[in-house]
Amino acid sequence: MQNDLGSGREGGKMKKKITHNLLLKVMSVVLAFILWLVVVNINDPDSVRTIRAIEITILNEQAITGQGLGQVYTIRENRTAAVVVKGPRSIVDKMDKSDIKATVDFSEVSSVGAVPINIVSLPEGVTLQNKITENMKITAEPILSQRFKVEIETTGTPAEGFVVGNTEVSPNVVNIKAPESVMEQIRRVLIRVDVDGMSMDVSGKSVSLVLIDGNGKEIDYSDNEHITMSAVMLIAGADILKCQTIPIQMATSGSVADGYQYTGLEMSLNSVTLKGVRDIMSGSMLIQVPSTEEALDLTGLEGDKEGIIDILPYLPPGTSLLHEEERYITVTLRVEKLQRKSIHISVDSLNVLNVPDNMDIVYEVTPDSMLDLEGLEKDLAEVNIGMLNPTIDLGRRGAGTYQCQVEVTLPEGITIIRQASITVILTEIEQTEAETEPLSVAEEEENTDTIEVMETVTSPVETEEPTIPVMVKPLPEETEKETVPTEAETRPEEPTTAPETETEPQETSITEPETSAQETTPVRNP
Repeated sequence: MQNDLGSGREGGKMKKKITHNLLLKVMSVVLAFILWLVVVNINDPDSVRTIRAIEITILNEQAITGQGLGQVYTIRENRTAAVVVKGPRSIVDKMDKSDIKATVDFSEVSSVGAVPINIVSLPEGVTLQNKITENMKITAEPILSQRFKVEIETTGTPAEGFVVGNTEVSPNVVNIKAPESVMEQIRRVLIRVDVDGMSMDVSGKSVSLVLIDGNGKEIDYSDNEHITMSAVMLIAGADILKCQTIPIQMATSGSVADGYQYTGLEMSLNSVTLKGVRDIMSGSMLIQVPSTEEALDLTGLEGDKEGIIDILPYLPPGTSLLHEEERYITVTLRVEKLQRKSIHISVDSLNVLNVPDNMDIVYEVTPDSMLDLEGLEKDLAEVNIGMLNPTIDLGRRGAGTYQCQVEVTLPEGITIIRQASITVILTEIEQTEAETEPLSVAEEEENTDTIEVMETVTSPVETEEPTIPVMVKPLPEETEKETVPTEAETRPEEPTTAPETETEPQETSITEPETSAQETTPVRNP
């Protein structure tokens, strides 16, 4: 209890001491601060400061760029200076980079391109403590001059059905002066013309010059004062041409060797794409290659022939190829060897016109009944007796023996090497009263057998004085006038003998099955 009371008394005493004359104590502190400020301002102590980005003045520049030297320089390092200065705080704190003057003298450049930086002016009372940048580093190199031909590049795509034709630029040659290091980078000098969506010519367009290095990138010369050009802005133009696909026609000359057939012409290109001004392009345009071209000559060919034709001389006036690779066309003349095929003309397949009335007909199929055809192998393979429609015309002749030529219908591409013929024997039928009466089936069969035997026995026999055979030519079906048989024709006992026809050697690849050398078929008219 007594201790607590004692502590309370001591705390109260301390508080009383602090708060006693409080106003006086605060005023004392303020007066002390003011006094310190006054002392500081009166004494102005020194201060140290770093100042950067100080501009450097170049002296004796002609030592590198002077007349006759032909050089230029490039600052590689330290375009500006940085220093540490010391001086009265009142001055140093207010200093700016413009208050310091720095120079370099190019006459003092070293062999490695280092030029000392000199600090020549500081504010009064300020001293240089340290130069952070001691030297400016430069590269001196000769300036070169070179002429370049200006190329033209088009950008974008013209309207559908149009292409870019000739382009032009004025001037088309420029002279460029640049440091050696820059000149070594220049690979191309060009302008770019925008033709996107164009269907009309571009003319009088002003475009800027572009420098391209070895990597295809542009060289930025806008900030390089050492690069000069005879022209920076050029005038460009471009023709916008209509394009069109044009067919090609070719004609052959001459004839292939005997026994061969020309089957067609093959071309590596059947059409090419041309370009030209709108006024001359039309839908009726055609490229015609004349038969005078050696590659189109068939004379004496016994196999395929291949050649190359330059179509450039045959282009329509005012046009040119859109694609240069279409200039040369490979042509192939196809030639095949002709094959032969022999077909046997059977009686069953024969179509007979103008059959005489009341005549027995006997057909004799002999070696002369072979039809020899010639054509391509693939065409011959499709030929059969049915499509030939073999036909003879009896012309309503009287009794006798006739050598009738077989007429056939030939498919396209097939020709006849040897004509087939059929020997026809006509015998007049003697009618009796009994024959006029209707016959039973049994009697008719018996009578038929008798006729067949009789015809076989009375077949024509060659006499010592044979008559001249009569060749039957087809007559029009509408002819109704009956031909009166001659005396020779009415004598069956003295028929003419058909002359033998010499057969040619056959080169037959496919031959129809042959029957016996001679086939005698009696036929009775109803």
